[in-house]
Amino acid sequence: MNTTLAKDLDDSLSSYSIDVGYWEPGMGDSFIFFGNREFLAAHRTDLTSAQQQKLAKADAQILAYAAKTYDDESDDDVQVLRQVASLIKREDGRLAA
Repeated sequence: MNTTLAKDLDDSLSSYSIDVGYWEPGMGDSFIFFGNREFLAAHRTDLTSAQQQKLAKADAQILAYAAKTYDDESDDDVQVLRQVASLIKREDGRLAA
């Protein structure tokens, strides 16, 4: 793997992990962590073991948030959250197969 990709993966994972930790409905920027998660999904096999563990921890938070019901289910951030949770579940299904 080239150093540019390694840096991009590290940056995306760090940003995703931080954003997930502060997520709440109405934030208005959930599309950013969605983009980071899509990038990480596309490069899942390039992640180190430590990076995969960090990703799994952030993904677990997303799935926990997605399991809740929110006052405004039509909020853009809630919708993005549900999209990210769906991506995680699809990816986990592919990895388990």
